[in-house]
Amino acid sequence: MENVSYYNHLHTEYSIFYSGFSKECYTCKSAISWEDCEKNSRFFECEKLFPETPAEDLFCLSVVRSKLRTWNQQIIDYAKFCSPKV
Repeated sequence: MENVSYYNHLHTEYSIFYSGFSKECYTCKSAISWEDCEKNSRFFECEKLFPETPAEDLFCLSVVRSKLRTWNQQIIDYAKFCSPKV
């Protein structure tokens, strides 16, 4: 993976993995695991979702969100999706 960002906001930690310039992306989401996410993934052409964005500014992002709830209950979400560069 090309770049990794980590940040923490109000007991929610995000890990974002930029897999680089991509016109295509297998998107998914899961509260179980990456394997579960990928098992239920769907193919998208990022350029069709963001037609006004130049192709070199589109990425397929992988995101892990870890949220600490009341009584120290940890919730983890996994997702992959198309996104324009911000």
